Amino acid sequence: MNLEERLAGERAKRADHLPLRAAIRDMLDMIATTGALDHALMPGDPFPDFLLPDAEGRLVARDALLASGPLVVAFFRGGWCPYCAVTLDALQQALPAFRAIGATVAAATPETGGLALDLKRQRAPEILMLADVDSGLAASCGVLFRIPDSYRLLLSGYGVDLAQRQGNGAWVLPVPATFVVGQDGRVVWRHLDPDFTRRAEPAEILAAVGCAARG
Repeated sequence: MNLEERLAGERAKRADHLPLRAAIRDMLDMIATTGALDHALMPGDPFPDFLLPDAEGRLVARDALLASGPLVVAFFRGGWCPYCAVTLDALQQALPAFRAIGATVAAATPETGGLALDLKRQRAPEILMLADVDSGLAASCGVLFRIPDSYRLLLSGYGVDLAQRQGNGAWVLPVPATFVVGQDGRVVWRHLDPDFTRRAEPAEILAAVGCAARG
């Protein structure tokens, strides 16, 4: 079963949840009308030179990761998101193939206070988990947006308090975009879809990494 089939299964579980569907529609409409993704990184753009803590608290630099090969950076909303969980499972399963061609896979989450470590342990113990503190990297990549009130209320009804989980009151989320970065520090491929229920297939990412590795 590929990732899209697993994501489709998650969508089917929630197909009859009308308030959820309405809140998602509001969110997608807001992203479109505000142009929140108009400045998202494109292939050829330099990827931000970051220095972020990993899930264990060690500082990780972009250039240190690129020294050994191409870099995959995938943004995730948090451990509360079932679509993120399924996607992390798929990337964990595909990790040997990425390592075989010298690539590093990094998952960036805005969650703090030990939640990044919880997510890593539960879903992707071998993937580099980066804590995107105050969503600075997502903002630099142009994939950050403020959620509408309808979606905020829906999350709160499920006990998901983004202010508590992210350590700030901004109520923002990253679009779960994926970037492949070549060793020259430039984006060579991206997957960007405002619909968080749709993600890049690991095989698709791997093909892009292969091209980057060949130069």
